[in-house]
Amino acid sequence: MGSFWQSNSCVPTWAKFTESWFYSYPPRLLETHPQLKSFRIAYTMRKATDDDILQLPEFWERWFSTPKVRCVVPLQYIKKKALREWDIYVCVNQGEVIGTIVRRWVMNLHMREVVWPKAGIVDYYCIHPAYRKKGIGRSLLTLLHNTTERPMPPHLILWEGFQAQIPPICAGLYMSKRCVPQGEACVKRVYEFRPEGDLWSEYVDSDETSVWISTGSANADKVVVWNTFHRSIPDGAVIGIVMAGSVDAVNRFSSSAGHPFGVLLMPGLNIALDGWTIDSPFQWIAYNTQTGFISAKFPTLFL
Repeated sequence: MGSFWQSNSCVPTWAKFTESWFYSYPPRLLETHPQLKSFRIAYTMRKATDDDILQLPEFWERWFSTPKVRCVVPLQYIKKKALREWDIYVCVNQGEVIGTIVRRWVMNLHMREVVWPKAGIVDYYCIHPAYRKKGIGRSLLTLLHNTTERPMPPHLILWEGFQAQIPPICAGLYMSKRCVPQGEACVKRVYEFRPEGDLWSEYVDSDETSVWISTGSANADKVVVWNTFHRSIPDGAVIGIVMAGSVDAVNRFSSSAGHPFGVLLMPGLNIALDGWTIDSPFQWIAYNTQTGFISAKFPTLFL
């Protein structure tokens, strides 16, 4: 955990979490006005220019990936999102992008009984390996914080693994499964969905979060999948995170034709069925927001 998270009044604490849980306080904003002190580094920090954006597909494919998973985000998609829905910040050394962070906006975020008209999702937080531990990560987080409108709305961050220092708003394990179409059932994309649970944003027609239903199924069998723009190595199968859907519906989806996904990650350990294996832990935190709950249900966010 870097120093950005320490002595920062916008970081939720376990002490306040316990108080909120005990008294059943609704989720609330923490400090809404402080400017964080910038960390002086030898590189340029800025909102991404057109030239910077041209470097991002290759940068993320090389460094926002793992030995088993490759990040593949089309350049045209990044350009489209940069026009309206994404704030992209970069660290640059002599014109070369060496670090990135992206704020993605969602509208009408429901956090149990509280609704935020607007909230940020922090993503593509990535530092070139040769420049790590030089303050770049802290500087990017600080830049994002200091350029946010006031009052600062909640910002959700998805972390791989588990960091016990900060109370999560959601935590769990992914189960993974290969999709093997059997030709028995087809699925079609539908354009309406009413999310449920502790954390969700209202439905919008989305490029990344899609709603599917098996032909002839009831409405309750809808499955919501987030295209993470990651592909498995070496076969290049599209990886999707299941945000909503019953176990039976997801299993039917995994064996159906008509969707682009080759690997599914489904949060939870309730899938003691053939074909599913334990993958990895995850947690969501809510920066600048204190809650009194930890949800076991993955947020349904229409990104």
